[in-house]
Amino acid sequence: MGSTTAAVAVAAHGAGGGGLPSGSTLMLLVGFSAVLVAVMAAVPVLRRGGPALVPILAVGQLGAHTTLAFGGGGHHADMSSGPIGGMSTQMLAAHAVAIGVCAALIAAAERIGPRTEAALRAIVAAVVVAIPVLERPRSWRPVAEVHPLVSALCRVSVSRRGPPLFV
Repeated sequence: MGSTTAAVAVAAHGAGGGGLPSGSTLMLLVGFSAVLVAVMAAVPVLRRGGPALVPILAVGQLGAHTTLAFGGGGHHADMSSGPIGGMSTQMLAAHAVAIGVCAALIAAAERIGPRTEAALRAIVAAVVVAIPVLERPRSWRPVAEVHPLVSALCRVSVSRRGPPLFV
């Protein structure tokens, strides 16, 4: 939801007469999108979508527009003019269309999500069945003989030389 809102907001902002955002403005927009998604995840009414989707998308577009306008997004209009928050009529119309586009994209994703999951489950099940499995496991053979550290130290420290032969 956050990335869709940000991407469509950038497109709407450009269509409404604003310029393309710079790198720092994009980072601000990503941060705003993360906050928007965190708020949606924290509030149970917003998680369900449905009627709460359009108001949260409107807040997302307004916040994204503000981020783009103040972050150097090439805003050409005077911020004090315009019907709502300094937005020109063209900019307001572009962000209103963006709300509808976001709502349609999210509704389509929610509709095809379960079908996609079912298809992926079927594909994974078919691939897993097709992988050959050995009937009996192979016997384990050590690659090298392993001696504990203590026995290795004792072998080195104990002299192997005996008494003289004629004693």
